[in-house]
Amino acid sequence: MLRAVFLGNDGSAYLDFSSDITKDFPVGIESEVLALRSVVDSIAANRPSVRRVKFLIQGQEVDSLDGHADLTGFYAPDQNVVQGGNASAASPTASR
Repeated sequence: MLRAVFLGNDGSAYLDFSSDITKDFPVGIESEVLALRSVVDSIAANRPSVRRVKFLIQGQEVDSLDGHADLTGFYAPDQNVVQGGNASAASPTASR
C-alpha cells in the first residue's frame, strides 16, 4: 500500500510504501523489475515533471524490494512508455 508521495523541486519523486508491499510478492527479479517499472512509468506519465523515482518502505531507504531489484538509487522513467511508445527492455535504469 502506498503511504505517501513526496515531490521534490528537482524532479524527484519519493514513494513511501508500507511493508505490506513485500508480502505475497511473486518471487524473482522479473516480477520485481516489472512492478517497479510500471510504478515509475505511471507516475511520470501522470506527473511529467517527475524525472526520477526513489522507493521507500515504511519511510526508510531499503536495499531491495524482495531481495532482487536494487532500490539504493533512483529509477528514471522510460520515456518511450511515458510518451505512449512501445516498452523497451524490462531492465531498470537506475540513476544515483
